[in-house]
Amino acid sequence: MRERCRTTKVWITNAGYEKAKASIEESLKKLRTDYLDLLLIHQPFGDYYGTYRAMEEFYKAGKIRAIGVSNFGPDRYLDLEYFSEIKPAVNQVETHVFQQRRLPFDFCCRVTL
Repeated sequence: MRERCRTTKVWITNAGYEKAKASIEESLKKLRTDYLDLLLIHQPFGDYYGTYRAMEEFYKAGKIRAIGVSNFGPDRYLDLEYFSEIKPAVNQVETHVFQQRRLPFDFCCRVTL
């Protein structure tokens, strides 16, 4: 049996509570589904606190199975974690041979993210 993971991100132009809610609804509609496996904030820009609050609501409603962030440094991650109800399940950080980002990677390993 083949499994699929429905994942998408809230882009920076949709930062903030109301815009994020509309963006999430639009993603569900475009993907023709009533749930997402994973939803991420694309990067810490604009009102990402409001964005995350909207994501928490969809998570509590069962429409998102896991919520997280992308491209967050340790300082931004810890700040968001402190001011949110639900700890981010993921911090997706771009790392490859031409982009070595040890600080975020080491941090994520230490906090078992």
